[in-house]
Amino acid sequence: MKALAERLGRALGEAVVALRPVAGGDINRAFAARTASGRPVFVKAHDAAPAGMFAAEARGLRWLAEAGALPVPEVLHVAEGFLVLEWVEPGPPSARTWERLGRGLAALHRFGDRRFGLDHDNFIGRLPQANAPLPAGDWPAFWVERRLRPQARRAADRGLLPDRLRRELDALLDEILA
Repeated sequence: MKALAERLGRALGEAVVALRPVAGGDINRAFAARTASGRPVFVKAHDAAPAGMFAAEARGLRWLAEAGALPVPEVLHVAEGFLVLEWVEPGPPSARTWERLGRGLAALHRFGDRRFGLDHDNFIGRLPQANAPLPAGDWPAFWVERRLRPQARRAADRGLLPDRLRRELDALLDEILA
């Protein structure tokens, strides 16, 4: 953790005086950090992150913030191996919180291009994820061709999806698109 704290300090322009593990990193290690000036930050780190993984996440977070539909933590620094975000103090959910979340998600889905997808690819975990909109522009086609089929192909290529199950899945996906 000392090496990470030193890298974070150089990236943020001030020493990191505290770094403790927290929940919330999914496939990454997650930390709450405090700088010498007292600023709290959230850090996601992964020693074997694919090139561009954190940059794609930072780009996606900035896009979400542009919508103004929901609070999104500010991206403070992105590097190969880690991402530093504004610290968001957790709080107890309330009925009002859930209502604001629902309205915010609806507003977020009205933001931007009317087609499904993004102008850039990103990752699902450590796996690349294509986001180019499809000419058809419909949700089922996007979900099948940009999400389900690529994951099934990866699983099959790694011997994790038996041929019979792969054929059944392909038939189901074709049925969805019919």
